[in-house]
Amino acid sequence: MKSYTHILRLCRKLLWLFLLFLSPQALLAQPGNDLICNATPISSSGTCSYTAGTLTASTYTTVAGACGSGTPAGNRNDVWYSFVAKSTNPTISIGTSPTPPSNRSIQLFSGTCASPASLQCVTNSSTLNATGLTIGSTYYVRIFSNNNSTGNFNICITDPAPANNNCSGAIVLTSGVTCSPTTGNFYATTNSGVAIAPCTGTVTVDIWYRFVAQTTNPTVTISSLGSDITNPGIQLFSGSCGTPVSQFCGTTSMATSNLTVGSTYYVRVYYNGTAPTSRTNAGFDICVTDPVAPVPFNDECTGAITVPVTSACSSSNVPGTVAGSTPSAEAIAPCTGPVGYDVWYRFTAVDPAASISLSSLGANFTGARMQLFSGACGSLTSVQCSTSPMSATGLTVGATYYVRVYSTNTPAPNGNAGFNICVTSTTPPPRYGNSYVNVSKRSSGGVVQPGDTLEIRMTINHTAGTIYGLRYVDNVPSHTAMLTGTQDSIRVITNEGLTFRRYSLDVNDDAGSYVASPGAGEYNIRLNLGFGSYPPNATADNTETETTTAVGRMVAASDRPRGGGGMLFATAFRVVVTGAVGDTISLFPGKFIYQNTLGGADIALTAVPYKILISDPMSLCTNATGVNNAQEFGGTFGTGNTLNRSSGLTYPIPGYTYLPNVSASVGVGDGRYAIVKNLSPRSGTNRTAERTPTCPTSLPSQDACANRMHTGHWDIDGDHTGTNNSVGNTPEADGVTGGYMLMVNADYVASESYRQTLNNLCPNTYYEFSAWFRNICPTCGIDSLGTSYLPRQPGVLPNLTFALDDLDRYSTGEMAYTGGWVKKGFMFVTGPGQTSATFSIRNNSQGGGGNDWAMDDISIATCLPNMSYSPSLNPNVCEGNALTIYDTVRSYFNNYTHYIWQRSVNNGVSWTDVGVSGNATPILTGGGLYQYITSYTIPHTNTTVSDSGNLYRVIVATTNTNLSSSSCQVTDGISIINLAVNDCGPVLTTDLLAFNGKLADDRASLFWSASKEDGPVNYIVEKSLDGRNFYAISTIAGYHNGASVNTYSFKDPEILNGKAWYRIVLNTESNRRRTSAVIQLNRNMEAYAFGNVINPFSHTLRFDVVLKTSSPLTIELIDLNGKLVRREKQLAYAGVNSLQLTETDGLAAGVYTLRVSNGSQIITKRVMKSN
Repeated sequence: MKSYTHILRLCRKLLWLFLLFLSPQALLAQPGNDLICNATPISSSGTCSYTAGTLTASTYTTVAGACGSGTPAGNRNDVWYSFVAKSTNPTISIGTSPTPPSNRSIQLFSGTCASPASLQCVTNSSTLNATGLTIGSTYYVRIFSNNNSTGNFNICITDPAPANNNCSGAIVLTSGVTCSPTTGNFYATTNSGVAIAPCTGTVTVDIWYRFVAQTTNPTVTISSLGSDITNPGIQLFSGSCGTPVSQFCGTTSMATSNLTVGSTYYVRVYYNGTAPTSRTNAGFDICVTDPVAPVPFNDECTGAITVPVTSACSSSNVPGTVAGSTPSAEAIAPCTGPVGYDVWYRFTAVDPAASISLSSLGANFTGARMQLFSGACGSLTSVQCSTSPMSATGLTVGATYYVRVYSTNTPAPNGNAGFNICVTSTTPPPRYGNSYVNVSKRSSGGVVQPGDTLEIRMTINHTAGTIYGLRYVDNVPSHTAMLTGTQDSIRVITNEGLTFRRYSLDVNDDAGSYVASPGAGEYNIRLNLGFGSYPPNATADNTETETTTAVGRMVAASDRPRGGGGMLFATAFRVVVTGAVGDTISLFPGKFIYQNTLGGADIALTAVPYKILISDPMSLCTNATGVNNAQEFGGTFGTGNTLNRSSGLTYPIPGYTYLPNVSASVGVGDGRYAIVKNLSPRSGTNRTAERTPTCPTSLPSQDACANRMHTGHWDIDGDHTGTNNSVGNTPEADGVTGGYMLMVNADYVASESYRQTLNNLCPNTYYEFSAWFRNICPTCGIDSLGTSYLPRQPGVLPNLTFALDDLDRYSTGEMAYTGGWVKKGFMFVTGPGQTSATFSIRNNSQGGGGNDWAMDDISIATCLPNMSYSPSLNPNVCEGNALTIYDTVRSYFNNYTHYIWQRSVNNGVSWTDVGVSGNATPILTGGGLYQYITSYTIPHTNTTVSDSGNLYRVIVATTNTNLSSSSCQVTDGISIINLAVNDCGPVLTTDLLAFNGKLADDRASLFWSASKEDGPVNYIVEKSLDGRNFYAISTIAGYHNGASVNTYSFKDPEILNGKAWYRIVLNTESNRRRTSAVIQLNRNMEAYAFGNVINPFSHTLRFDVVLKTSSPLTIELIDLNGKLVRREKQLAYAGVNSLQLTETDGLAAGVYTLRVSNGSQIITKRVMKSN
C-alpha cells in the first residue's frame, strides 16, 4: 500500500515535469490584454509613437470573423488593443523588437468587445491601412502571429496628414458676399516649409486652401478656433505651388486688394504653438468673402461710357463689368429677352459700318448679348441684335449710337464678370484737333498780351490704311501778323512740338507757302504734306482745290512720326500779336484735306475758330477767397475710401472714355480719364517706389514699379485738397479715406477737358478761375518711331487753356514735371449786369507719349474782403454813454466800396440797418491791399443795460444794388461786435492790472492781478466758445488787501477741445463792474505769435501775444519812416498775454509797425492809428 502510494506520487511528479517541458509558457502569466474586453487603449497621432506589446503566453480569443490560419480559421493566439479614431484612414503598424514574432498579422474590428465586427485583416504583414472609419468611434485591433509564434513587438497607430497639408493639395474655397465657412483642422498637419516672410511669426504647422478671385478685394477670415490654436496667421500667395509669391498677411482676418479677377490664389493658415495631439481642439472655419459689387456707373443709358472708334481693338478696348448691374427699363424687343442685367456704352459713327466686339469675358458673365440703338436715352430705337461680334450696318456718320451689353440670365454676378468692348471700322477717318501755344509764355503761362508769339497748330492722327492728296490751308488769325524772319517757317512737328519737317515761307520753292495778300480763293498759308515713300511736292498756288501738286500720301502702318496707334503729327506756323488790350483774336478755321482713294473726292477736316482775348495779367488772390462756386464738390471732387469715385463728372469730357474702375488690371490709356484718390492703380503708398526702366523689386513690395500706372511710369500720390503747396496729400491705401482728383491721359488731339455754366454771379465783381495741376509722368516720352528712349523724359508737357464764355483768357504754359502740384488760373471781373458765365478748360497739347496730368481744387470764387473791428470785438461802455466803433475793410481789389452798418437785438437772428452807409474810396496800403475805415457811433439811447449783448456788423458789396442781395453782400460772419453795457456808477478804486492765460494738461489756467482793494470785491471768470457770448464759470473772492497788488489764478476744470475765450469781470460790493481784455486759448496755439490786435487804435494800443514759455518782451512801435516812436519792456507768461501801449493819443494818424522781440525771435504787425 505505501509502495503503491509512493509510486503514484512519483508518477505524478514525472507527469508535471513532462508537461512543463512540453509547455514552458504554462509557467508564465497571460498578457493583460489577452482578451478583447481587456484591450489596451492606445492613442493615434500624426507620427508613429510605439507602444510595447507581447504575444508570449497569449491565448486565442474566440471571436466571430477571426482571420488567419488554424482550425477553426483564425485559431491563433492573440492580444488586443483599442483606439478612438481621429481620422477616417489611420495606419496600424507593428514594429520589431529583439525577439519579434514571425508572420505578424493585424485584424481591425468595430462594435463593442461583447459583439465585435471584423472590418479589415492583413496576415503576414506588419501594416494595416484602415479606411472608412468614423471619427470619434472606438475600434479594436487584434495582433497575432499567423504561425502562432511568440515574441515581443511594438505597435502604433498613425493618422495621415490631411490632403491639404501642402500647397499641392490645397482645398478649393468658393467666395461669396456672405461667409460660407469650410471646416478645417490642424490635427496631423506639418510645416510645409514655405517661407513665412514677409509675414511675421513662426510656423509650427500649416494647412492650405485656394480660390479663384471673383473680385479684386475679398477678405479671408478664420473663425471658431480651437483652444490648441495659438498665435494663428493667414498668408495669401499668388503664382503657383512651385513658385508662390506672398501678397498679404493677416491673423484671423486678412483684407486683400488689387487681386486679378479670374486668377487662382493660395491661402496658408498656420500657427506657432504646440502641434495638436487630437482633433478636439484643433479645428477652425475658413471663408472668403467678397464685397457686394456696387451698381456700375453705366448701369443705365444715361451713364453710357464712350467707346472710341478705331481700326483695331488692340488700341481701343474699353474694360467693363456687369457685376452688380441691374436690368434697364428700355424694351428688349425685338432682341432675345428677357434682360437679366445690362450695362451701356455709346459711340459716334465714323463710317456707315462698324464692328462691335466683346472679349475677355469673366467666367460669371454668361450668355452675353448686345443690342444696338439709335436716338437718345429715353427715346431709343432698336437697330440690331447680336452676340459678339456685331456687324452694324446702315449707320449715319456723325450720329451717336448706344450699345446695351446684357444677359438673359439672373441674377447678376457679383464678381468675375468683366469684359472688354471695342468698336472698329475698316477705314476710320483721321482724328484731328487744333490749338495754339503762347510761345512767349511757354514755361510760365499767362494771358495773351500785345507782342506775344503764338504758334498755331492742327493735329492729325491717322490710324488705318493709306490716304492721298494731302494738304493743309489756313489764314493768319485776326489781330496778329505772320512772323516772316529768316528763321521762321511752316513746319510739321511731333506730338512733343519738335520739328520733324521745316518748309520756307517762299512761294513755289518747297511744300510750304505763305502769301501775305492772297488772291481770290487763296489762303495765307498752304502746306503740301507727304510722308515716307511719297513726299510732298512744291505748291503751285495757295488754294485748297489745286490737286496737281498734292501728291503726298500717308501710310498709317509704317510712316512717321508715330503715335496714337498710327501716325501722329501737327502742322505749325507762328504769328505775333498786334492787337491792343481788349481786342479779340479769332483763329481761322484751317483745313486738312485728303482723299481716301488716289484721285478721289476731297475730304476736309475743319479746325475750330477759337477766340482769344488780349488782356493784361492780374495776379491771383493772395488772401482768403470766398465761397467756391465750382461744381464737383466745390472743385475738390469729394472724398471717399475707395480708389475710384462712385460717380463720373457732372460734365463728361467730350470724346474721352471715362474709366470708373481703375485697378491693377485697368489702366488709364490715351484719351481716357478717371476720378481717383491715389494715382497708383494698386493704391500704393510709397511715393518713392521704383520707376521704369529700373524695376528690380517685385510685388507685393511697395517699392515695386508695378505700383505705378503702366507698370512703372506715373507718380504715386494723393490729391491736393486741404493743402496750399506743391506737396499735396500723401497717397492713401485702399479702404482709407482720401480726397479725389481728376486724372487724365490726354487724347491724341487737342480737346476740352472741363466745362461748367455758373449762375448767380455778382455784377462788377472780381472772380478767380483757377485749379491745381500736376504733370504725373517723368518717363513717358517717345520718339518719332513711337518708342521710348534713354534717358527717359516726360515727353509731351501738359498745356491747358482757360476760357470764359468760350473766349480764351489764359493758358497754363507747358507744365514741366516737378513731382508736385502747381496752381494756375486768372482773374476776371463781371460786367455791370452779368450774373452767369460758362467756364471751360481745354487741352492744347497732343497726347501719346506724355501729357498725363491730374487736376484738383478748381476754384471759381471771389476774393472777399477782410474786416477788422475795433476798439475790440467785445467793447465795454458805461450806461448812457455814446461809443464809436470802427471797421477796417481790406480787399485785394478796390471794388468792395459800398457799405452799411447793421444791428441785431436777437443774437444775430435778424439784422436792421442803423442808417449809416456810404460809398468809400479805398487807399492802397503797403501790404498790397486796398483799405478804408468806416465808423458808427452808438448813441447813448442804445447803451442802456438792456442793450448789453446787441451785435453790430458791416456789410459790403461792389454795387449799391448788391448790398440788398444776400448772395452778393459780404460780411465777416465770425468777427462781430458784441456790445457790453456796464452800470459804471462811481469810479472804482480797484483796477485790473494784468490778465494772461495758458494751457496746462489741455485745460485753461488763468492769471490776473489787481491794484489795492480798498473794499470787498470779487472776480467773475467768464468764458465764451464763439468769442461773443460769454457766461460765468466761477466767482473768486478778493483778498480785501489794500496794501499791495493782489494776484489770482483759476484753472478751468473742462478740457479744451478747440478754442475758447476768457475775460475777468471785477465786481464791487455795490455791483459796480470793470471788465478785462479778452484772451483766446487754442490747443493748436503757435509757439510765438500775435493773437487779437485791436486795429485801428487811438489812445491805447491793445494786443495779445502767445508764448510757450514765460519771457520778458521788448515792445516797439515804428512809423513808416522807420523811426522808433515807443519802446517798452513787459514780462509775459506762458500762454496768451493781453498787453498794451498806453497814452498813444499824441501819435500822428497813419500806419505803424508793431514789433515784439522775444530774444532772437521777432514778430511784427501793421497797425493803424486813427484820430
